Amino acid sequence: MAVRKETEQAGLTVNHPHTTGRIYGGVGCTIAVLLAVLLTLFAPLGAAPARAQEPTDGVTQPSASPVALQIEEITPVITDSSGFAVRVTIENHGTAAIEHARLAVRTNAQYNFVSRSDMQAWAEGTTMIPTPDELLTLDVGTVEADGVRTMHGELHADAGQLQALTAWGPRPLTLELIGEDGGPLPGTTPLQTFLTRSQAGLHGERTPAINLTVAMPLTSHNWKTNTAVTDQLLSSGSGSVRPSDAVTLGADDVRALKAKDELAARFERLQLVGDPLVLRAVGTPHVQAISQPGMFDVTTYARVGDAGAYTRAGITDQGWRAETGVNLLRSALGDEGAQTRAIAWQGEGSWTMQALNTARAQGYETVVATRDFALQDDATATTETYRVPTDHGEVTVLTAQSTLSALAQQQPTSAQAGAEQTDAGRLQRLIAQSAFYQMEQPYESRSLLVCLGESANSTFVTSLMTALNSASWVHLASIDELATAASAIEPSQMPDLINQYVGQQMPAVSSALEALNALARSRDDIERFNTSILVAGQSTHASDGSSPSAAVQESGTAAPQSPPSASPSASAQRLSADAWAQYLLQAHDAFALPALSPHASAREAMVNGAQRFADALLNRITLVPSGSLNVVSETASMPVTVSNKLPYPISVRVSSLTDSMEIVTSRLSDVEVAPNSEAQTSFVVRVSTSGTTVAREQLLDRHDQPFGAVQQTTITSSLQLSDKSGIAIIAFAVVLGLLGLWRQFHRKKDPDE
Repeated sequence: MAVRKETEQAGLTVNHPHTTGRIYGGVGCTIAVLLAVLLTLFAPLGAAPARAQEPTDGVTQPSASPVALQIEEITPVITDSSGFAVRVTIENHGTAAIEHARLAVRTNAQYNFVSRSDMQAWAEGTTMIPTPDELLTLDVGTVEADGVRTMHGELHADAGQLQALTAWGPRPLTLELIGEDGGPLPGTTPLQTFLTRSQAGLHGERTPAINLTVAMPLTSHNWKTNTAVTDQLLSSGSGSVRPSDAVTLGADDVRALKAKDELAARFERLQLVGDPLVLRAVGTPHVQAISQPGMFDVTTYARVGDAGAYTRAGITDQGWRAETGVNLLRSALGDEGAQTRAIAWQGEGSWTMQALNTARAQGYETVVATRDFALQDDATATTETYRVPTDHGEVTVLTAQSTLSALAQQQPTSAQAGAEQTDAGRLQRLIAQSAFYQMEQPYESRSLLVCLGESANSTFVTSLMTALNSASWVHLASIDELATAASAIEPSQMPDLINQYVGQQMPAVSSALEALNALARSRDDIERFNTSILVAGQSTHASDGSSPSAAVQESGTAAPQSPPSASPSASAQRLSADAWAQYLLQAHDAFALPALSPHASAREAMVNGAQRFADALLNRITLVPSGSLNVVSETASMPVTVSNKLPYPISVRVSSLTDSMEIVTSRLSDVEVAPNSEAQTSFVVRVSTSGTTVAREQLLDRHDQPFGAVQQTTITSSLQLSDKSGIAIIAFAVVLGLLGLWRQFHRKKDPDE
């Protein structure tokens, strides 16, 4: 079985035999370690140091120098015909000008790196390696305070400095500002990187090349709402609207995708793994494989373990199956017979056994592990292709080589690696590192996977592929070659190893759960509209007599929809209310699938877009209140208008409620509103006294669930004598008057009166 070691392979001439389990004998390991120590101690003694350097304490600290050097361009691979060129930017952040400075570019043509830690220490500037062999010295002159200057130098292929590189492999390279005396310029720190000589033009034995598969995902997480489509969908019942177009990419994103696709046509060994959702935007993609649609996060899906939650959010299992991706590819290519490998790309979680079972059940026979799948001794770079048995069949796991992939994704190996803060410096390290990996075990065939990032720019990818094409020690292999390589570990051992080592630390799924809950709420709003507000059963009017509802695809992009026809009959086609209702759900679900990708920005944008779409649907049904009502009798009528700006009829209820016991309205009123029109209903107002109150009107669906904004009508009561109360008052006054007259005539007068 596999053995995970913390020791490191050291020395260029120590090569242990390869075994499936990567088991190394104790004697071999002891010799390797002793040889590493000896080479590290005595290799620098063969050449005089070009400059003094203080020993480090083993703790890497970032440079505090006010002068920064940055590599803008440099020749990554030296061949017999390449020559050497370098362009360096000098930034003076100090308060004083730099005067009489020169830029020295030096190497050590005889030095061989003995271990990975040796290379890393050099990159971080914490090791002492003399570089006495001068390649270039450029006069910098003066760099003013807060000034910037760019220096460029080059050597022709026949230059003696390059001819001195008589052995292939990576060498230390120093870029340093020096003074007139040739010593380091005070206040400056040298930049340490690598120079790699290829085998081209050199004599000697050629060992087998190391196989590198360079894979780049063709996808984007910059999805946004296509307001033109959503507005048209809500305002018309035309069958020409495609619900899947409710989300779209910006023009800049499409250009970036096309530029990457063109790279695959230019570099045939660049393995493009295309997201099926973006292929239609690209046009005619040059992909060697496809990923899951929308880069759906399979690993998080497996961790959540609740398929119902995804269904309620609008994501069915059919929506991200491997066959669905193939169907989308065929639609993009216009070729119903197109076929390619479907690969599940790693999400936020890890490829645990549960995740691998899930991926295999969905039809993915191959997955890419970009991290957290280290099952072998990491002392040397080895083939990391694994066969894993699952409940649904065997799945092949392709594991990315961590160091090369990080550099290919434009990330430095550490913050202290000064030269790796630019693309040119990172490429220089990647080339040197790949050469070192080949020299670790030169007679053993190995296949490594290098994964580029989703945001890799075309310029960097072009530089990388051009450099790798010049690297004589590299064979650029296809992803099919990598996938068909023998399993590095016996498949029967894989489940136990994965359970032991993979997925021990994974991010929480709280963000995904929040997105699922939000999507479920917005989908519930649309389903409630379909079942409790929309008047269903409207017949379809299509000039060709076909039923557009039959063309409605299952939610979650389960199958590609045919593009709308340009014929008049197709453009005039009108959906039935039932078919239109399904279109609304499909449009919502177009937001849902990208929302459950590993990218937080896409998740937020798509969740918000889905909610806005559901809100826009319900907001097209509004109440138009009377505003104010003056009541001068015991009863009155309060009119309320319901406006429907949707292309299909609706049936709703309107409720009215006052905050007074003396001035009240009737409670509910049912109303049906034709498409794109208004309908009026009225409430009975009853008053028993003068005064003022507010009636609050609310739209309800047919199950008395409220939606939309609450409207208010102010009711003012001013009772007049013409009503029953007034008549009673007059009658009472008459009685009092008659009683007064009777008393006046029947009372006895006082004798003195």
